[in-house]
Amino acid sequence: MMETMILRNQNKKRCEGDGKRIRGGFWILQLLWAWGAVYGVSRMKKQLGLTEMLLLHKSLLSLFLFASGFFLVGRMAEDWKENCCLAFSAQLLSVMLCFTELLGMGLRFMETGDLGNVSEGTQFLAAAGELAAGRQVYLDSWQSWAWTFFTAVALSAYLEPFLYRLGGLLPEQEACCKRGKKRASSVFFKSWLLLFLGYLPCFLAFYPGLYCYDMTWQWDMYWTGNYSTHHPLLHTYLCGWLFEAGNTLFGSYNAGLALQSLLQIGILTGCMAFAASFLAKWGLPWKIRGAVTAFYLLFPFFQVLGISTTKDTIFGGLFLVVFVCICDMTRAQKVYRGKALAGFLMAAVLMGTFRNNASYGFLLTVLCMMTVWMIMRFRGRRGGFLPELSLILCLSVAGSTGVNYGLEQALHASKGSVAEMLSVPMQQMARTYVYHREELAEEEKEELTAYLPRENLEAYKYYVSDPVKAGFQAEAFESGKEEFIRLWLSIGRQFPAEYVRATLLNTMGLWYLGGDSSCYMAYEMKPSSYVWQESRLPMLKPWYLWFQNDNLKEKLPVLSIPFYTSFYSWAVVLCGGLLIGRRRYRWLTPVGILLGYLISLAPGPCILVRYMAGIMLCVPVLWSAVFYGKREE
Repeated sequence: MMETMILRNQNKKRCEGDGKRIRGGFWILQLLWAWGAVYGVSRMKKQLGLTEMLLLHKSLLSLFLFASGFFLVGRMAEDWKENCCLAFSAQLLSVMLCFTELLGMGLRFMETGDLGNVSEGTQFLAAAGELAAGRQVYLDSWQSWAWTFFTAVALSAYLEPFLYRLGGLLPEQEACCKRGKKRASSVFFKSWLLLFLGYLPCFLAFYPGLYCYDMTWQWDMYWTGNYSTHHPLLHTYLCGWLFEAGNTLFGSYNAGLALQSLLQIGILTGCMAFAASFLAKWGLPWKIRGAVTAFYLLFPFFQVLGISTTKDTIFGGLFLVVFVCICDMTRAQKVYRGKALAGFLMAAVLMGTFRNNASYGFLLTVLCMMTVWMIMRFRGRRGGFLPELSLILCLSVAGSTGVNYGLEQALHASKGSVAEMLSVPMQQMARTYVYHREELAEEEKEELTAYLPRENLEAYKYYVSDPVKAGFQAEAFESGKEEFIRLWLSIGRQFPAEYVRATLLNTMGLWYLGGDSSCYMAYEMKPSSYVWQESRLPMLKPWYLWFQNDNLKEKLPVLSIPFYTSFYSWAVVLCGGLLIGRRRYRWLTPVGILLGYLISLAPGPCILVRYMAGIMLCVPVLWSAVFYGKREE
């Protein structure tokens, strides 16, 4: 009854506030803002050449858009009056989210003629500058950017009230429970058993596992002994040794692949159980722990990754362990000591041997943390545990670098190709060649084809650099790095808009919620004479195979969003922004760890689930720890 009366009083005050705003002339701003939203959407239609396809002004949609905008702008004003800091954060996040959605829709339509669906075989037209009939070039001028931003600001009123109330759910303090430490170990073993058994049906459906991604090259390295740092040496040696062990013990390489799959499942589910045990240690209720565990258990991509021959499975699990420990240190505001510190460093160093991105992300986060610490010291405030945490993160990076160097020397490995680091520049130049080859000078085209053959340039796909970088002439680059950089800059000065579009399109999986190829998962075995699929539960395979882009978009509306990697990027960004709005700055440290890793993915060849696995595993832990507050004992 008391809660009902409080809600009634709050609604009454809001209604009175609405009446005062209308009587006070605030309704004029509400009218203008709502009109701006309708006009902005109409202007975006015109930019995309959809004027005849979507008759916004002649439908009830425009009336609904206007009326809802008028109402929500009033709610937005109340939010600013109540808590301007949180309202500012919610407003800024709303503008960012609306802007990226409009940007993604425009770029997608420019490339494919479709605002939602993407065909795997979609490629750019070979004729330079030729676009499909009726479509315009999006972001071809500053006016396009300006109108997109204007529309995003106008539409932010529709999202700000929701984000403001979401930020209001952030508690003032973290959860605390005296019995947490005692039950953590019990939760760990129970969760591990549950998760491991839950992953076995997928293993049996694709028995003995999924021989895919880069494993064909890695196994060849193990056989021939010609190792390359292009792939993680520890992962390459481990998988090769397991394959040979299975063949030696059981007379079949399929048995070796099964051993590798079971080991990966054990490691991945063990890391998930480790996270669940720390949620118990922090005093979070069983409902939250159960929801997180259910996500780990039922999300089909995690199960498929568990049996896929990719370094990202083990890396993602170790990244989760390291992140949970950083959250634990953030709660205590002090770094580990003794055995706990040794265990953390061991996990962080091992993680760094599977993927270099983690080290780059750590160093970026350390730079930010030390900048914040120096600002706080300059203002006469204590910097907390930031210097100590920065030190142990640097130690972990140094340790993983040392281990990788030792493996390189022991296995006499050659240096990997620099093509991975040049994915974005190659995409930029390939896109410019496809669209503007007639405008490029003959000398520039000759130079460009010396580094990237014509057939690879013409195979350009906007969402992945693999077709282009497959033909990269590493020897020509090594002998002419300065010329390559000069050529890249020269073409960029002539066609800067294409460089911007190429970068945005290649990184869509980080920022565009509309979905793209970022949900791609490998479900088929690479051709091999030594391993093949012998499904023990073939009736389950169609269940896992269903979760692909076309089905997710057409048959799972709204619910398909968590299957795309950008959802998790925005979960991190939104959490960070709302924490700033609530002035809970201490929890920005774990957010910074995830943001640092996200930024390190941007220069890569594409954005896929396996690259984002670590972030996807960490987001439930972050939100659970941040949004569950202290409870009275």
